Amino acid sequence: MGVALFYQTTKPVVAAVKRAILADAARLNGERGWWCESIIFFEVDRKKGPTPITGDTKLFRSDAHEDDDDFMAHRDAAFIVQQLVRWSREHGVDWTLEMAGTEVGTITNGQVQPPGLFQWDQPESAAARRRAARVTRKYASQSG
Repeated sequence: MGVALFYQTTKPVVAAVKRAILADAARLNGERGWWCESIIFFEVDRKKGPTPITGDTKLFRSDAHEDDDDFMAHRDAAFIVQQLVRWSREHGVDWTLEMAGTEVGTITNGQVQPPGLFQWDQPESAAARRRAARVTRKYASQSG
């Protein structure tokens, strides 16, 4: 499908906060098994001084059954929103979220609008974790 979740801070971020968030994202990227892409941050503007933190994550794969793809993409999107909320609370940054060029939500002072976006605030059930493991194994075996 090629649809990505785009995330950007609403204001420029000082270097120390940017470094902390980028380092934490790198750690998470190494620890988590991602469905399609991990959290990816990039520089949009090369001007001197603070710039916003900007990134996106492709959520869907072209080689997966639609039900599996939707489930896994939703799972990664919820996880990403959880991290953005945490960074908002820890570092005082606010975020806008877009998909396909349309704003789908915001995170301000650690609060998500709309509140249930990707059901980010719901704990992942044991059944969902088992399903994710099965889907991951299914597509890992198909790629080899």
